[in-house]
Amino acid sequence: EILGQEFQEHVLTKRDLIDLCSHMSNVQESVIPILIFEGVRVSKVDDTDELRYLKKSDFLGNRLVIRGNGKKEPREITLDSDVSDIIKQAIEQEYMLRMVKHEPSIVPLEETDYIIRKTTSSRKRIDTSYDDEVMSFRGVYSRFNACRNQMEALLYDIPFSPQSIATCGK
Repeated sequence: EILGQEFQEHVLTKRDLIDLCSHMSNVQESVIPILIFEGVRVSKVDDTDELRYLKKSDFLGNRLVIRGNGKKEPREITLDSDVSDIIKQAIEQEYMLRMVKHEPSIVPLEETDYIIRKTTSSRKRIDTSYDDEVMSFRGVYSRFNACRNQMEALLYDIPFSPQSIATCGK
């Protein structure tokens, strides 16, 4: 009890993540925790990662076809209209607002078939065994951390990691 009130731990909800989207300037960032909440897997290991391999053509309005890197059987996730709208906004986003040398800057996103896209100023991978259009895990995790920072700024005191979001979601 705190000051005579019962303490209840807040459990992350889809509404919390949708609210997060409304407070962030880059949907390319805020879509990441929503996709994880909906059941899309994110991993450092390419064979188990699904999020980085989502293509625009996998988004079918109220459904999302999950193919991963093509080594597993595809599966489908049914989406509600709020989540569908956010994914559509992420697909349509052409620029990201970034801090470059402590100054706000508008940076174009690369034109690729993927939902999560790199900026044109992203570092190029040295390892050429990867599809150059697929965003790195490090890049995705950096965007995820921007969401975590925004959640903290909004005074949410809840666990915010890919694992905790997946547990709260589907």
